[in-house]
Amino acid sequence: MDNYVLVEGVWLDQFTVITSKGRWYWASHSGLGNLFFVLSDSVQQVGALRRAWVIMANPKPDNGVLSSRALDIFDCTNERFQRMTTFNHKGPFASGEVISFDGTKNWMYLPPDVAYASIMRYVCNYKVAPGDSRPAGSKIPVAR
Repeated sequence: MDNYVLVEGVWLDQFTVITSKGRWYWASHSGLGNLFFVLSDSVQQVGALRRAWVIMANPKPDNGVLSSRALDIFDCTNERFQRMTTFNHKGPFASGEVISFDGTKNWMYLPPDVAYASIMRYVCNYKVAPGDSRPAGSKIPVAR
C-alpha cells in the first residue's frame, strides 16, 4: 500500500482542505513525513483552555496504522497540551477500521521546534467565533 490518496477533498488554498469530515487546516508536518491537520470547526474555548480534533496522516502504515484522530486539550497560557483520546485507523485521514484507541494522558510540554508546537500555536491563535465559545462556568474535561 505504497500509493494512496492521503486527503480526499477540495483544497481552498495551500493549507485548508474541505472533506466529508469538515474543514481541515494543514498545521504541520514531521521529519518522518507525517502530516498534521486541525479540524478548524472543532476548536472551542473556555478561558485559556481550548480543545480541537487533530488528524495525523502517516506516509505509510506504521504497525498497520495509516492515520490517527485525536481530541486534544490545549492550555495556551502554560503552553502545554493533553491528549484526551486517540483513535488509530487502518485507512487514510481517519477512515477505515479503528485498530486501537488510547485514553486520557498527562499534560505534556512541547519544545518550540517540534511539529506539534505548530498545532498548538494554530489552535491557541484561532479566532473562535462567539457561538463556538462555551458559556462562563462550563468546563472542558481534563485529567487531573
